[in-house]
Amino acid sequence: MSGETVVPGKQEAVCDPTGRPVVVDVYRGQAFAALSPTGKPRVLGAEESLVDSK
Repeated sequence: MSGETVVPGKQEAVCDPTGRPVVVDVYRGQAFAALSPTGKPRVLGAEESLVDSK
């Protein structure tokens, strides 16, 4: 979970306070980089996938 809280503003004045189940998504990812001792690191590729959702 990201830990963020959604707070309705003036335009979202109609708010349903009914409790809802929490959705937890688990992602797994990896990245590949070229690390040069003399230059900047370069990202060669990255991928992320959803592995579980409750």
